[in-house]
Parts: sequence; C-alpha cells; structure tokens
Amino acid sequence: MYSRLISVLKFNLMDLDFQKVWEQGKVPLFLGLFGLLLVSGGLLVSLLFSQSQEPEIEIVSAEEESGTIWVDLAGAVMKPGVYELPVDSRYKDLLARAGGLSAEADREWVGKNLNLAQKLVDGQKVYLPFASEAEGEVAGAEAVKSDKININQAAATELDSL
Repeated sequence: MYSRLISVLKFNLMDLDFQKVWEQGKVPLFLGLFGLLLVSGGLLVSLLFSQSQEPEIEIVSAEEESGTIWVDLAGAVMKPGVYELPVDSRYKDLLARAGGLSAEADREWVGKNLNLAQKLVDGQKVYLPFASEAEGEVAGAEAVKSDKININQAAATELDSL
C-alpha cells in the first residue's frame, strides 16, 4: 500500500519538460524576484536612514542662547544704570562695569551684606545704599529713630518689643 503511494509521489525529473515550465512560469518568477528586491531594498534604506537621521533634542535656556543678561544697578555707584553682562557675571563684575562705589557709599553695609562672588541673574535689580541712608540718618542730619527693627542686629529687648 505504501509502495503504491510512493510510486505515485515519485517525481521523475526526466519526465519534466523544463522548456514548458519556463514558458509558463517566467512572468510570475520575475514578478516575485522584483517584489523581493523592492522589499529588501526598502528595508535596507529604512535601516540606514533611521540610524543617521535620528533627531537630537537639546534643551537650551534663553539665557544660554543669548549669552547675556541685563541688570539694573542703582544707588551709591559711580555710574548707575542698566548693564548688559555675560551670563556668568558676578556682583564684582557689575561694580567694575559701573566704575566702583561712589565716595558717598555705605561701605560698611556693602561689606556686611553684599557677596561680591554671587552670580547675577537676568532682570535683577541691585541697589547699594548711600552712607546717609544708614539707620537714624537722613541726608547727613540726625533723624527720628525708625520703628523698624533689624532682626539680624537687634538686642533681645528690642526683639521682645515685637
């Protein structure tokens, strides 16, 4: 039984007419090869371009983009005004650009309260007081003591009055 099935399924290459098979199958064969070529070419191009054209995202702040900041300097300096400075500028750079402190500047206040190494930021306002603006003085004359208390320099009794 199996032998008969095997004999039926046996393929004899000698009986096959290659000329006839070629004539009947050459169009589908060429179309199949052409399609295979298109698909493989498309995959190759897709792989090449997807690796080389991947977008790079870079986050840049507005300050870094322009490279400058603007700072308003007022008070006891030689040349008060609005200054354009590099992004990484510090208070010492701003004072140098303004010609330094004026003769009327409260140098004690500047020494205690101003960190010359601190970085400036865009749009910042800096005010340096005159010596005449010290607590208890107005334009060189003695004035009535203010109701305000400096909590950094106040005595314990002054703090209790709050």
